[in-house]
Amino acid sequence: MPISYAGARAKSSSWQKAVSADADNDFMRLADAGVRTARRFQKSPAQKTKKAQKNQKSLQKKSSQTQVKLKQQESKLKQSSSKQQQKKKESEPQEKNKKRKVV
Repeated sequence: MPISYAGARAKSSSWQKAVSADADNDFMRLADAGVRTARRFQKSPAQKTKKAQKNQKSLQKKSSQTQVKLKQQESKLKQSSSKQQQKKKESEPQEKNKKRKVV
């Protein structure tokens, strides 16, 4: 939730509380309620940086995991292709021998 939206929401909430308050409630109580509502939506700069750092760490972790997976897939592909090439090399001399014997 953007901070500007949260601030506007807090202002409107405190205004609604002031308008709908009973005649018995005094102004200070309403002002304190508005301040408490506004504080609930505000975040300190330290909290913002912590959240940004946490998001950055999670993105780095995800990217490193994807890199590991890609490397594993590449190694599997290389192994399978090398096995196929070896099988072809082994089968080629046998086919040549068969052709010579038939002729």
